[in-house]
Amino acid sequence: MDKLLSGHDYTQHQDPVDEYGFDDKEAPPSQPPPSTSRPHRKRIEALILILLLFLGVSCFFLPTGDAYVGVLGWFKNDLPAASTAQQGDQYLLGVGKADITGPVVEVNLMGYADPKQLGTGLRQRLYSRAFIVGDVANPTDRFVYLVLDTQSGDTAVRYGILSGLRELGPEYSVYAHHNLAVTGTHSHSGPAGWLNYLLPQITSKGFDHQGYQAIVDGAILSIVRAHESLQPGYLSVGSTKVKGANINRSLYAYLANPEEERVKYNISAEDDGSVEKDLTLLKFQRAADGKNIGVLTWFPTHGTSMYGNNTIITGDNKGVAAYLFEKSVSREPTAAEGFVAGFSQSDVGDTSPNVLGAWCEDGSEQMCSFENSTCPSDGRSQKCHARGPSFRANDSGTSSCFEVGRRQFAPAKALYDELVTSPSPVKGSWVKSFHTFHDMANFTFLLSNGSIAATCPAALGYSFAAGTSDGPGAFDFTQHNGDPSNTSPVWQVVSKFLKDPSDEQRACQGSKPILLDVGEVQQPYAWTPNIVDVQVFRVGQLIIIVSPGEATTMAGRRWKEAVRAESTELFQDKNIHPSEPSQQSQPSPVVVLGGPANSYTHYITTEQEYSIQRYEGASTLYGPHTLAAYVNVTLTYLPFLDAGARGPPPPQPADALPPDNTNRSLSFITGVVRDGTPLGKSFGEVKQDVRRFYRIGNHVTAVFIGANPRNNLRLEGTYAAVEKLVVDGRNGGGGERWETFRDDRDWSLLFQWRRISDFLATSEVEITWETDREEDGERTSTATGDDDPYAHSTQCHVVVYGVLLGYIYEELGERIRLFHPLWHLAASILQFIDVGVKVVSESVEIYQSATGASALHDEAEVLAVNITVIGDHLEKSLRLDGIPFVLGKYETHLEDLCLRSQELAQELLDALAKWKVSGDKSKLKLVRSVGKALRSVLSRSKIDELQMSLNAIRDEMEIHVIVGMRKSINAIMVTQSEQYAHLDELNKGMIQALLESLESNTTKVESILQNYEGKVSGLHEEMKIHVTSEHDETRKEVTAARQEVQVTVTASEQRLASQNLEENERTRKKLQETKDEIIRQIGGKEVYLKRKQRKLNCGRQKLSEKE
Repeated sequence: MDKLLSGHDYTQHQDPVDEYGFDDKEAPPSQPPPSTSRPHRKRIEALILILLLFLGVSCFFLPTGDAYVGVLGWFKNDLPAASTAQQGDQYLLGVGKADITGPVVEVNLMGYADPKQLGTGLRQRLYSRAFIVGDVANPTDRFVYLVLDTQSGDTAVRYGILSGLRELGPEYSVYAHHNLAVTGTHSHSGPAGWLNYLLPQITSKGFDHQGYQAIVDGAILSIVRAHESLQPGYLSVGSTKVKGANINRSLYAYLANPEEERVKYNISAEDDGSVEKDLTLLKFQRAADGKNIGVLTWFPTHGTSMYGNNTIITGDNKGVAAYLFEKSVSREPTAAEGFVAGFSQSDVGDTSPNVLGAWCEDGSEQMCSFENSTCPSDGRSQKCHARGPSFRANDSGTSSCFEVGRRQFAPAKALYDELVTSPSPVKGSWVKSFHTFHDMANFTFLLSNGSIAATCPAALGYSFAAGTSDGPGAFDFTQHNGDPSNTSPVWQVVSKFLKDPSDEQRACQGSKPILLDVGEVQQPYAWTPNIVDVQVFRVGQLIIIVSPGEATTMAGRRWKEAVRAESTELFQDKNIHPSEPSQQSQPSPVVVLGGPANSYTHYITTEQEYSIQRYEGASTLYGPHTLAAYVNVTLTYLPFLDAGARGPPPPQPADALPPDNTNRSLSFITGVVRDGTPLGKSFGEVKQDVRRFYRIGNHVTAVFIGANPRNNLRLEGTYAAVEKLVVDGRNGGGGERWETFRDDRDWSLLFQWRRISDFLATSEVEITWETDREEDGERTSTATGDDDPYAHSTQCHVVVYGVLLGYIYEELGERIRLFHPLWHLAASILQFIDVGVKVVSESVEIYQSATGASALHDEAEVLAVNITVIGDHLEKSLRLDGIPFVLGKYETHLEDLCLRSQELAQELLDALAKWKVSGDKSKLKLVRSVGKALRSVLSRSKIDELQMSLNAIRDEMEIHVIVGMRKSINAIMVTQSEQYAHLDELNKGMIQALLESLESNTTKVESILQNYEGKVSGLHEEMKIHVTSEHDETRKEVTAARQEVQVTVTASEQRLASQNLEENERTRKKLQETKDEIIRQIGGKEVYLKRKQRKLNCGRQKLSEKE
């Protein structure tokens, strides 16, 4: 393991500051590890020899029969795992893994909400990892826990997975809402556009069906693989400390929690309790052969190691940790083939992997403000950025990401090794689960102290827009003190334009100044969820809370502690199977929290953290009692996890379920329109080749002529690979073959795509192999002991797969018709021009074959087929595939060009046909191009005419049609974007156009104003009469009230005369209070009349301004 870590290309030398060698200081460049010493190797060989001799002698002295079988049985079971008696109860276990990598280019990345952050390539494929646990005695009692390399779980994705499982048949009907958890690693470097609600779709330009389907299909495949691998096995659970992988990015809010609560978790200066340092690991082991099939871990740190300027797809630090773990155990005999390592999130809300803290990137080298994460230079948050352990590397966080992933992997692997030899078994054969949908809008419940609390419709505060130090927001928003008083008035207009919160909503949300009242907006569909998932799993003493939001450190602790206390009381004496001895010790509950899962509900803070209103509090959707509501619902349904419970809660009615917006979500993500190559080039052709020799640590780079990777996601495959030449047998005596050495799964292989020309639709792909040290002795040292990089050379080459090798035009045509018919027409004309110019020019050479004339005739056949196919496309494009479309000026011109292209295509076909018939074998040596061949059947003037016609069409396409199409398509896009009018800056131009239109119609507007002037005057008079009448009525009411008071006072004074002085004093006081109240009422009505008068004056003023 140490050899693997020290040899990796992103591993850095660490000072021995702790047991894992973690240090937050920047590390020097990686150093080559020392070679394995020969004496150490000899000792190992000697030990193995002694063991073999011992076994051989033992077998020799055994007679036969049972004794011989006994030795074989002992040898078979001699695994590092403990005996069966120490392994606990058996469960039905299965693991599976599948590819969910969506579009890696031209689509927004999910997490930082930056519309400019578009994907440009791939460093690491994304996966769904499935873990199934079931009851051996009652197999229908089971659950499946998914860990997706995505920002979160999601409602639409979950619906899609359940629908797909139902389609697989009755065998998969056991998986339903109650036992399926869809969690995300919270990576901020994966494709966006797949979430169910409108708010996260805005920055991704809507919903991306391609990426969504990749996630759903991959998740289903991982479940199928886990299901098919189900067999009895054992579970072990343990925990360990992880150092240097997380800090609290909102420490100011955390410190608002009670000190007596915080001190319980303050263990040391290094583990001060501000974040969870504990990693919990669940190990899966097969009973049949004792091999381990997987691990599932929970540890909190944000998936923001890759910074906001990154455009490469990765699984972030959790993806790195899983990659390293799976790669490490693949060489160990105790691990089964297909071992799966899932690194799930925990109470991640206020954690950050950027462990060096938040600093001002303004040249001041000052840390950001502790209270609101701003910089003193401008008082804003944009220059405040958190730093990872290797922040000085100019690689968008790549080095820091790998290091934080390694810091999770190393202690997890050490704990795994410990559990292999000394298991901490999960005991209690029951497997239970429950799930419920709960409406958080206006949910009223009792707190533990007996008081009544309520949640609210979802809303986001001003500090939400400020972002965090991991990813600062825009404009003038700040954390903690962000509100309408210190931000631009524009945001108040925006807030009210979306939905002006009611007084009840403002009161319910408490200390949160509402920026976006998203929970009360349902147009064009729901912006955020109000209906949330509450779900818990249980196997033996292990209880898994599945959180739909990002719980902060203290919020997660309170939630887990409440479940631990309740389950201890509820399940007391029920963790032991009736068949087991009653005196067996009962293990204490182990409670973990995983998420964000199922439906993304933003953040969950404590009430004290909420009051501070930093980013996390402003993003806690349902008000200050959000956490208490989650705990309340969880404890309400917890009895369903009891051993005697008869199944999960009953299904809920349809109106209690959250909406599935998959098929009604807006999308402004354009598809792949066309891919082309430079003249005379082909897809996959090498533009920049690799050098012959490289040293270990160098970057090997090759550039190819490419096509858009969105044409084919290459799921379960790879875009690129490094292949190694392997020679079978020793001394070169055997055959040779190429084996894949690195591919998209490996962190060290980088795939980048870039568009070269929008007009010609050309692009290129750059493959970079960041050479890492080969493991398992593939490299050796020289006799002198020097680490010579050429001492044992390995021959490799770089290859690229998929859409980059060849391109089928028919597939392009099918794809174009999905978007805009005119693009299809234009693409067909351009393709025809390209082939036509080659035909009539002398640039297309004909290579003579050994059989003479056949080469010439074969070339003619190929050209004829190409022109025929393109002619068919022209004809189909002209019909616009039956799509209704009104042709404008430019579209009509394009139609004319299409007809002219068809005529030229027919002329070329006729000429090629004559050429084939008149081919003269004796002239073969003189013919070296199609252009020369055509001159044998066409006059020079005719060929010149054809060439001029083709060039004319090309010129018109370039000068007129493309410009017109661009205008038409821009107009269409502007029209579509009106649905985002209140959020898109493009509306500035639209508003300007509207103002210009109003100015051009001044006469019409003045006429309308004159027509309505009389009506307005009438309304003004009516209002004046109404106000005067209401004023008179009010005056009468006041006079009557005064008279009534006077009568009451007179009567009271008469009664007072007959009472003693003490009673007189009390009565006088009451009368005085009555008088004061009446005066206040009169004063209130006078204020009301003055307010009416002010409104009237305001209306008059506005009317005057309009006049």
